[in-house]
Amino acid sequence: MTAPVRHDRARFLVAGGWLVLYLSACATPALEFAYRDGGPAHSDLGVNVLIGGAFGLFVGQFGWYANLIVPFALALLLARQYLAAAICAAVAVLIALDTLLLFGHPIPLDEGGSPDYVLHRLGIGFFLWIASMLAILVPSIGWQVTVGRAGRRAPTL
Repeated sequence: MTAPVRHDRARFLVAGGWLVLYLSACATPALEFAYRDGGPAHSDLGVNVLIGGAFGLFVGQFGWYANLIVPFALALLLARQYLAAAICAAVAVLIALDTLLLFGHPIPLDEGGSPDYVLHRLGIGFFLWIASMLAILVPSIGWQVTVGRAGRRAPTL
């Protein structure tokens, strides 16, 4: 009889890698905005985007809400539910990519008639944020394939 397919140490390494990538995304410039009328650009750190990103809903931006799905994907990965973790992580990546729709979309600075912002450039923090989600997605898919080839379901807790 073969031993069950287990990835105990690797699952926790993935969780640690996700945490490092996510914290790095928060500590680095994520988005660079410029005034629509050509004023100077400025960068927002990932932590600033994390704090204020929920307000993107008011301009039709849903990318921030991927942050609400990622903890579920991570918990499912740690619980050896690889297929469910992969689905959650894939949905999170797709929602996060909604951020790309900000290019050319005016973002009101305030209600007083100030010039609008537009997304000028994506910073390294954005790419680290996406990489943190992919750090859950890719191993989940790989381990689901491994478990499927072994002819058994993922072991439960």
